[in-house]
Amino acid sequence: GSTVHHNTVQGNFIGTTADGLTALPNSSGIFMDTNAHDNLIGGTAAGARNVISGNSGRGVDIAIAPDNNVQGNYIGVGADGATALGNADHGVVIRDGATGALVGGTAAGARNIISGNAGDGIFINSATNTVQGNYIGTDVTGAVDMGNGGNGVQISSGSFNTIGGTAPGAGNLISGNNGFAGVFIIGAD
Repeated sequence: GSTVHHNTVQGNFIGTTADGLTALPNSSGIFMDTNAHDNLIGGTAAGARNVISGNSGRGVDIAIAPDNNVQGNYIGVGADGATALGNADHGVVIRDGATGALVGGTAAGARNIISGNAGDGIFINSATNTVQGNYIGTDVTGAVDMGNGGNGVQISSGSFNTIGGTAPGAGNLISGNNGFAGVFIIGAD
């Protein structure tokens, strides 16, 4: 197949009405598949934020695709960062050999709000991915419970993934989620 890379998706309402506060669902919000690499979903500037909420499937689904960044988005909440508008499945999925994904980051504005989704906030079954600086299960203030229906982060059969870190801004706030744990690791290699 052909290679699709270096695309940018910014400033969109994906799965909502134009005000970003009412669901108008797609099957899934954003789907990246084989050979889709080095793409940026969102960014660190406020205007780059996507609202990826209210979809009848997953918010962001990265399958087999390496080195993609998901930064500064509202995934499962409305454009105000305070209205629950969950996707009907996981907020972010990194699966089937997708490696090198960065969800969030330490840079100002990289934080994703990943809350209110029916499944896990983030589900990973691949290796060497990084999840940093996000609010997972709260509103934009980090003070109001908007938990995901599943775990905050689930790693299933994936190795060498990093959740948080010691660098300034690397830690995630993972609270209010309704699954087994804030971070649930099962069946990892």
